[in-house]
Amino acid sequence: MPQQFHVSFAVDQKLPKGLLGTFEVLYSKTISDILYRNLNLGSPQATLALGSTTRPFYNFNYINSNYTDVIELTNTSKGYAYDLTARLLKKFTSGWLVMTAFTFGHSYSVNDGTGSTAINNWRSVYTAEDLNNPSESNANVDLGSRIIAYASKTLSKPGKRFSTNIGIIYSGQLGQPYSYLYNFNINGDGISNKYVPSDLVYIPTDASEFVGFFRIVKGINTVITPAQQLKDLQAFIADNPDLQKYAGKNTPRNGFTLPWENHVDLRLTEKITTHKDQNLQLSVYLLNAANLVSKSWGRVYTLAYQEYSLFNVAAASPSPKFTFDNSKLNIVDGQLRAYAIDDYNSRWRAQLNLYYSF
Repeated sequence: MPQQFHVSFAVDQKLPKGLLGTFEVLYSKTISDILYRNLNLGSPQATLALGSTTRPFYNFNYINSNYTDVIELTNTSKGYAYDLTARLLKKFTSGWLVMTAFTFGHSYSVNDGTGSTAINNWRSVYTAEDLNNPSESNANVDLGSRIIAYASKTLSKPGKRFSTNIGIIYSGQLGQPYSYLYNFNINGDGISNKYVPSDLVYIPTDASEFVGFFRIVKGINTVITPAQQLKDLQAFIADNPDLQKYAGKNTPRNGFTLPWENHVDLRLTEKITTHKDQNLQLSVYLLNAANLVSKSWGRVYTLAYQEYSLFNVAAASPSPKFTFDNSKLNIVDGQLRAYAIDDYNSRWRAQLNLYYSF
């Protein structure tokens, strides 16, 4: 069974100007967590070369050809997480309550266990090695940074039946982490995951690592040459500078993040006393209110499965070749991106609630 060690420390301190400060530290260390191995995976048949880097090349070799994948559930002690939170709270004599908090943290794991079956969990670990030996890296739930702030005030008079509460909530946070993968099992460590992306990409620096392919351009079937693909890749990297430091290197699992998101919610609550301790409460919530002001505000970004297949494998071998098709990328604010804008969740929404308490 999974086991983790947790420890926390927090302190509250009264500060000048009527402020209440809080500082909290959370830390957890994996004692025993899930890990999967394919017992039927054979020995590497060769060494796969990607620029100056190498990986084991299994060529879909199994120990016993009568079986495919034989998955063993075992354990690992690798993985840890920490969060640091600083908070300020102030109650004003005018009735306003204001709070702001900043959280910073990171989470590291070997296997996030996002699949519903053992085979899915084994073949869904993004790695630059082989699936039986994944390394500790950023977890899918890696937090990064987050800011939360809210302000509220209750407007009421003694002896009156009506009470009004208004509130505003701001949430700003770093987007989800994601990975760049090949569209094909490049090192052949499993038949069942042959077309399941799991291999982290190496960023090529030479046109010789590509092969030409055909693409329809303005209605004409056009050859996209290796030189053009390298030029397109360099343009994509220019739009996504986090990739620049990995030129000629392997990219890490969850080493990239979706953009920072800002969201503002408004709340208006009217409480009406009807009889003794009974009351009627009407609440109106305006979610993602900033989008009501500007369509470019309150955006939510999305990337399915937190991964993008950056290169297509044209020839799987110890010296593989690839294609890069920039026409499959998304254009966000005039720049090429792996992710897209979640149109529905980026819109403002209103919610009306009615309660009767007795």
